[in-house]
Amino acid sequence: MTNFLKKMFSKQRNNTKKESEPVCPYCRKVLDRKPQRKTKCPFCKNDIYVRSKQKIFSSILLNKEDAIAVDWLKNLENFGIKENDFVNKKRELSNKFGKEAKSTDVIWGLFNELVLKTKDLDSLKMIYHEMALFLNKEGKDCFTVLQQSAKMELMKFKQEGFIKKVRILTAGKDSCEVCWRLENKVFTIEEALEKMPIPCKECTHRLYDEKRGFCRCCYVAEID
Repeated sequence: MTNFLKKMFSKQRNNTKKESEPVCPYCRKVLDRKPQRKTKCPFCKNDIYVRSKQKIFSSILLNKEDAIAVDWLKNLENFGIKENDFVNKKRELSNKFGKEAKSTDVIWGLFNELVLKTKDLDSLKMIYHEMALFLNKEGKDCFTVLQQSAKMELMKFKQEGFIKKVRILTAGKDSCEVCWRLENKVFTIEEALEKMPIPCKECTHRLYDEKRGFCRCCYVAEID
């Protein structure tokens, strides 16, 4: 174990001893009382997040990044990822970077590991979609990853063999004007894979990211 990792885990052990003490995860100042829900630190004014059921951090009072990691780890459990996998990946990345890895980088690393070991196209479609949601939540461009999710759907149809065409479904009246123009358009599997009409790059629907759209269009099998 490197000296850095020894210091990191020593710090975590010391934090565990003080777990009963309500401490701001940013400025480390002791709070008058332990928050029961999201609140602002009276000292540094940063948002403090409360995640009482998690076990990957010594305190239930978290900064935004660690809270996001806890929330997404719950989603990753659907793909067989456990809390111990997070701890091991954080140790691995921290050792690699020579400093404590960011929690969101750990989650992204777990996502990429899943992609590499998953062969089922339907599962890959869902993993890529979760990855796109994660990036959108982080305020990062998710279009390419969301496009991979749509591609996995098309490849799944192609693999099944008997489906030759797909129809685009939008989110109905809640769709943006650009996506609405794609409603009920039909493509052969080969055409859709070549043109990749969805996700729509010009989509203006906002999910988490206030700057980028998140297209919700999907394919359904078109039976002649």
